[in-house]
Amino acid sequence: MASRKTFIDTSAFYCAFRPEDPLHQTVDTFLRDPSRAFYTTDWVIGETVNLLTARRKPHLGRKLLGEMGAVSSLDIIYSGREYFDQAKALLLQYEDQNLPFTDCVSFVVMRSLKIHDALTTDRHFRVMGFEVLL
Repeated sequence: MASRKTFIDTSAFYCAFRPEDPLHQTVDTFLRDPSRAFYTTDWVIGETVNLLTARRKPHLGRKLLGEMGAVSSLDIIYSGREYFDQAKALLLQYEDQNLPFTDCVSFVVMRSLKIHDALTTDRHFRVMGFEVLL
């Protein structure tokens, strides 16, 4: 059976590592779905660690980093010069949307890998034409 490509954004990682979050169970259910192949970027991982640290949960950021390699269904895409330049162009093209640069990297990677589904609460993914799952 072909895996459904799904991009994991910062908000989903944040919910996954906080059991008290109202969306924790929903995210957990998605992450346990064997029909899905998950993707994210180094930028999203960094943003999530920074968010957890800013919210006084640095131990959860370290836990996230420690568990990255243990998840076989997660592919971390590292943004090199090509993705960076494409993200910069996208940011400038859609300057009226006030897109975060991390999101622009995500959009470029998703388009490149033909990923339509985004495990996120971020409205920018919908604005850019992706299916938001949360």
